[in-house]
Amino acid sequence: MNQRKGHVFYILFVSFYFLSVSLGWGRAMADSTAQESYQILAERFWFSDPLRSIAYAKLALSDAREHANALNEARALSALGTAYWVQGNQVEALQQHYAALKINESLKDSLGIATCNSALGKVYLDISNYSLALEYFQKAGLYFKSLGEKTNYGHSLNNIGACYSKMGEWQKALNVYREAQTIFDKLQDSHDLAATYSLLAETFIKDHMLDSAEWYIHQAIRMQEVRGNALGLSISYIQLARVQTLRSDWNKALETAQMAMNWADEIGAKKSIRDAHRLLSEIYQQQLNYKLAFENQRLATRYEDSLRSEEIIRMVEAARFEREIVEKESENQLLREREAESQALIQKQFIVVVLVVIVMCLAFLLFALAYRSGKKDRLHNAVLARKNNEINNQKEELEVQAEKIRLAYNEIFSINKSLEEKILERTADLEKRNEQLEEYAFINSHKLRAPVASILGLVSLIDKEGLNEKEQETISHLTQAAEKLDNIVKEITSVLEPDITKES
Repeated sequence: MNQRKGHVFYILFVSFYFLSVSLGWGRAMADSTAQESYQILAERFWFSDPLRSIAYAKLALSDAREHANALNEARALSALGTAYWVQGNQVEALQQHYAALKINESLKDSLGIATCNSALGKVYLDISNYSLALEYFQKAGLYFKSLGEKTNYGHSLNNIGACYSKMGEWQKALNVYREAQTIFDKLQDSHDLAATYSLLAETFIKDHMLDSAEWYIHQAIRMQEVRGNALGLSISYIQLARVQTLRSDWNKALETAQMAMNWADEIGAKKSIRDAHRLLSEIYQQQLNYKLAFENQRLATRYEDSLRSEEIIRMVEAARFEREIVEKESENQLLREREAESQALIQKQFIVVVLVVIVMCLAFLLFALAYRSGKKDRLHNAVLARKNNEINNQKEELEVQAEKIRLAYNEIFSINKSLEEKILERTADLEKRNEQLEEYAFINSHKLRAPVASILGLVSLIDKEGLNEKEQETISHLTQAAEKLDNIVKEITSVLEPDITKES
């Protein structure tokens, strides 16, 4: 009889153990899958939707910290930093990448360290701190080279070359670009090779080596045409037009700049469109076509203003989305707490079932377990009260953030008003220039032509028959010169008056 009771207690104990293990293992698998999904989504939306990328990266970071997974925490921090960098929030980007770098260094993860160094270099390059950018790109390049990551090493070389180019050290830039060119050529990577050719061309332009620059530009255009890279083609044609401008080949430069404009318009690349309009304005000004020069300068200014307005809108959207992320994290935290409560309730119910079976054998054990269960309930209520206080504090913080966003909106409204005033000032300046053109046309058509007509009239009154041959020849030359001058005045007037009529 005693042996049978022992078997019953053993079976109950083993069943309880394996059920607990199964519940815990299943939850861990679900959490691991969630972390990987958030990480993948954060990286997928880096460039297409940075705000969504930030949201997923924060969720991945929260899960990684909750489960004390340092490697996933470093990956989530790095993804979050890149999303902030794409969004233009360089301060947050630096903070996240430095935090990721610290974790990767503690884990001695060489690939993670290299990736963080490269990301930090890009941020410092954007904020024009070229010495620090160069330092981090060089560190990243050494790690990628030791790991045999040839493509990433080539990217590091291009980044290092960009730093040297910004610092005016053209020869050093050319050396590292050519090393990157060799790597991508061996890898047969046409995309990265075309990008390297563009970087080489830009360096040669800055160093006034126009023949070399033109050769590399044509190589980049050839590869980008095969790949159908419209953005790359617009950038390369702008480079080529700049070379032709430096050579004072205005007709070719005009044709090339227009091609760049067409490619940029095809994909709506506003920065390339702005650069193309600026270049066209410079070319038309050199050709003395001031009307088209002013028109292209006006369009370039409009695109510049549009880019600035979009940047302001992105800042407002980022602030709004940041608030939504905080609210979402609070909701997720509350859901996790409720899930934990639900799991605790399931486990508690299981324990109660076991206790009911045990009570049938040992009443004293039932009393002890009931007392213990009551104690757990009290502790649980205390924890819930503390959590409620934390939620109230988070609500107060959200209200403060909402007030900050309202102030930011007012500031943006003031900026837009200032932009409208600048546009009115530019319009007044253009009207003044039109008045000057009208005055110039009036002088040509009236004040200048009147003396010429007087000269022709006086010449016609001279009696040529009473003059000798030499004097008649002189009068003939005088007549021809006056007629040429009269024709020039008419030609100037015919060119200016239609333009002025159109603008008025």
